[in-house]
Amino acid sequence: MPVILGFPFLMHNTIVTDHKACSCIDKWSNYNLLNPLPVSPPPPPKPRLKEQLNQLKADKKLVLTELMMVCNTHFKNHKLQPEIVEDFNVAGAICEHIELLATKDALLK
Repeated sequence: MPVILGFPFLMHNTIVTDHKACSCIDKWSNYNLLNPLPVSPPPPPKPRLKEQLNQLKADKKLVLTELMMVCNTHFKNHKLQPEIVEDFNVAGAICEHIELLATKDALLK
C-alpha cells in the first residue's frame, strides 16, 4: 500500500485520504476510490423513430375509436342539444373598457 498510495502518487493524482472516514477521494472527479457508488443499470434504449410512429398511430386509432363510441352514445341518447349562448353586447363592452381606461388614467394622475 505505501508503494501504490504513497505521497508522490497521491500528490500527482490529486487524491485526498481521510483515515477516519475511510475514504480516498479524487479531487477532480469527486470519486471515492474506497467506497464507490453502486452502479445503476443504464436506462432502457429509446425506441426507434419508426417504432414511435407506429405506436403513435395505434394510440390515435384507439382515441378515435373511443371518441366515436362516446359520440354515438350521446347521439342515441339525444344528448346532442345545441347550447344556448347569450348575445354579446359590443357597444356595452366598448363603453365599459373606455370607462376603465379613464379611471386608470385618473388614478395615475
